Amino acid sequence: GDHVADAPRYVVETGLQYHAPANYPEIIEVRFGVQNLGNSSVTYKVGMFENSSKRLLASGKFVHVYVCGEGRPTSMPAEIRTRLESIPVQSREH
Repeated sequence: GDHVADAPRYVVETGLQYHAPANYPEIIEVRFGVQNLGNSSVTYKVGMFENSSKRLLASGKFVHVYVCGEGRPTSMPAEIRTRLESIPVQSREH
């Protein structure tokens, strides 16, 4: 397996705000990006939009903290940091 993908991390925060209903058969556009990159943590943001109108349906975030074998925060592996730095932050605010 990918040893980098196996790096231990905890989801320490997650949240989603609903703004408007989605209607079938509307196509939903999901945007994902890195909001903040810390030493041991990364905050991702997500937005869900109605494809036809670009209306914001839901927005949220989740935070991963990388941990050592004892479960304490530790610096994320350099290869993971490099991968995360390559994820563009979406310009559309939500």
